[in-house]
Amino acid sequence: MNHSVRTRSRSIDASLVLAGNTLSLGFGFLAGLLAARVFEPAVRGEYAMLTTVCAFVSVLSGLGFAEAIVYFYRRGEADAQRTATSIVFVNGGIALLVLGAALAFGPWLAARYFPTGGLVAAWVAVGAGLLAIFQRNGNALFQARGLFLRSSAILVLQPAIFVASLAVVGWTGAGFGVAVAMFGLSFALGALLVLVPLLRQVTPRALDAAFLGRVARFSAKSYANVAFGQLNYRLDLFIVGALIPDLARLADYHIASTLAGLIWILPDAYATAIYPRLAGLTNERERSAETAMSVRVVLVPVVLLAIALAVTAPLLVPLLFGERYAGAVPLTLLLLPGTFAMSLNKVLARYFLASNRQQVAAFGMAAGLTIDVLALVVLLPRWGVAGAPVAASAAYFASLAVSGGAFLLGADLRREDLHRFPMREIHAYLNAARGAWQRLGRNLPRTGV
Repeated sequence: MNHSVRTRSRSIDASLVLAGNTLSLGFGFLAGLLAARVFEPAVRGEYAMLTTVCAFVSVLSGLGFAEAIVYFYRRGEADAQRTATSIVFVNGGIALLVLGAALAFGPWLAARYFPTGGLVAAWVAVGAGLLAIFQRNGNALFQARGLFLRSSAILVLQPAIFVASLAVVGWTGAGFGVAVAMFGLSFALGALLVLVPLLRQVTPRALDAAFLGRVARFSAKSYANVAFGQLNYRLDLFIVGALIPDLARLADYHIASTLAGLIWILPDAYATAIYPRLAGLTNERERSAETAMSVRVVLVPVVLLAIALAVTAPLLVPLLFGERYAGAVPLTLLLLPGTFAMSLNKVLARYFLASNRQQVAAFGMAAGLTIDVLALVVLLPRWGVAGAPVAASAAYFASLAVSGGAFLLGADLRREDLHRFPMREIHAYLNAARGAWQRLGRNLPRTGV
């Protein structure tokens, strides 16, 4: 692998991922906005659980496999055929196991969180999460091969289809059941676009027990980080829904989480783009310097976005979602410190992943999760839903303290990695914009525009 080429194209990769993530999150945000306008607050709470259960299943059932795909492919230990075969067989087996569990736990899930959607909504949420596993892992292979444009396009498809479906539901006056059905269909179409090219390369002869063993060992460490991270992001919604009977309050907190999560657009995109490069670097000094620069690149815009959201949230929430969701405003403000902390943690997690030291990031996420659960149990009965963002922010800072401390102690850093702020960041932003513009210029003649 020619790392000089990857260095020159890093800004382009980050721009493509940023564009895909921005559009995907934008459509997701628009879906939440439409749901708030179309459904009553309690049903909007069910919508929050529909998306939450789906994300919960997709990440927790993924077993850290997507991270392993990038790692081994970039290091030349797996070709596209071996990787595609592993994705289809391994994740197909996992999907069958999860479906069996869903048959057992579906009635409880429906009774507790889907009083309107019922058992169908519970099963659709689980099924969509399983389809998302294939989409996630297929996209990981595309990213490992440098196909960030294709990966970003597939990422946008599902939320775009669902937004259009919600618009139709609102226009026709159809019920929540129609929205649930379209939610499942949107994930099916997204997974199909990934599975078709994967299935063309699948052959049982490509399965290698020794290779799968190495993948399993890597994935086990990666999975701990991913699983604890997902629990950090999502478990509070389940606890809020369980301890606060009014699902309308859950809708307020979900809207606040969605708004505050917009800050993660840039960190998520940049962390995704640099991971293949970090995984391909065998020199610790280069990997440390690259990570330090990435943290600095996301720091300034994250602070500016947090300040902008804090100022505009009191106007945005009533304007976009309606006055009946005004309770989401203080919850958003309480979440902002934590989202800032987790923004930096997202980049650091990729460093530990690329260094095959995922257990460090996993320990940080586990520390945050422990604080989150304890704080929720204590604060929710006393403060109501306002205790949830306080607990989440405390958890995110705890995770950053662990991973940030480990990075500073273990990385090969030099003084120049931390100086000359912010000129190096400004140059990085300009390079990213220049790379995106050059890529656009090369693509325009082929599209006939």
